[in-house]
Amino acid sequence: MRKDIVMNFIFKAIPLTDKELKYWSFRINNAPCSFLSSQGLVSIRAKKFHCQGGSVYSLRQKKFNIKLLRFIVAFQTISDYLDNLCDRSGVLDEKSFRCLHQSMMDIFDNSRINSISKNCESYYELYPYKKDGGYLEELVNTSKKQLSSISGVRYLNEDLIFYTKLYCELQVYKHLNIDIRVSKLKEWFKDYEKKYPNLYWWEFSCASGSTLLIFSLLSLAFEYENPPFNYRDKLINSYFPWVCGLHILLDYLIDQKEDLEENDLNFVSFYSNYNHLRERLKLFTRMSLNKVKELPDCEFHKTIVKGLLCLYLSDSKTDELNLNSLRKELLELAGKDTIYLYYVIRSLRKTKII
Repeated sequence: MRKDIVMNFIFKAIPLTDKELKYWSFRINNAPCSFLSSQGLVSIRAKKFHCQGGSVYSLRQKKFNIKLLRFIVAFQTISDYLDNLCDRSGVLDEKSFRCLHQSMMDIFDNSRINSISKNCESYYELYPYKKDGGYLEELVNTSKKQLSSISGVRYLNEDLIFYTKLYCELQVYKHLNIDIRVSKLKEWFKDYEKKYPNLYWWEFSCASGSTLLIFSLLSLAFEYENPPFNYRDKLINSYFPWVCGLHILLDYLIDQKEDLEENDLNFVSFYSNYNHLRERLKLFTRMSLNKVKELPDCEFHKTIVKGLLCLYLSDSKTDELNLNSLRKELLELAGKDTIYLYYVIRSLRKTKII
């Protein structure tokens, strides 16, 4: 694990992320529609650790990358905002969700050849609330602006579109009516089952629900004008499904109680029992650590994997769910230095930095 990354994350990336989020909070606070304003503010307040965690990718190169950090904050803020809009409005319409998520696709594809929403003139076109004061459009334009001068992006654009599309499709299907959402997700997985025969459908959904591969690919695009394809291939095979799957499995692990109360879909509930869940989480942890060892900057990516475990397992929700023994197992599996990082992140939580 790279301790310099940990220190720069705490003292550089987190403060700048918080500064960016303060601006976006100001923007959505002034939205004409009170529902959109409240959901935007709630999503930033409750999920700021998503942006904080993602900001670590701005530290991969020796020189701190402010453009990548601004992209990560804007892109992740869109993700969290739309998640709230799909979750909390009472809307269950697939076309409406597709229109909203077209905003994420447009960041990488102005032509809309890869559109997930046909004939969508406005992102809010089929959504009952519309007046956000230009908030979503500004988030999209800010994301695009950070990438506009980076030549390496065009070499990875096909990958960025593909994994963004997977993310958007997951979000569309998982927010549908309770009676059809699981069957839709299972049907969707059939298109990818041959490529990922060792995954359950809900594990594929989890891997699709992470933005980390997008951030990691972009960190590569910022470093190389023409990113080496062997590096790109190893990066994708490390992150998808393993690192991305671990990321979102941990997210659902700690949200079990909350999702049950809100009647939200929780993917870890599909494991047959606790031991099944435990063994699969251990597998995703082992595979993530083994796969990132093959990368040229493996210490950075190992720090990411260990950081994910520490970030989620230090959440107080793990105590409420009696996950102490599982937490101990996963942290020990990741190595002694992970225990050190766990206490660092736990102290950041206690001081409300995270």
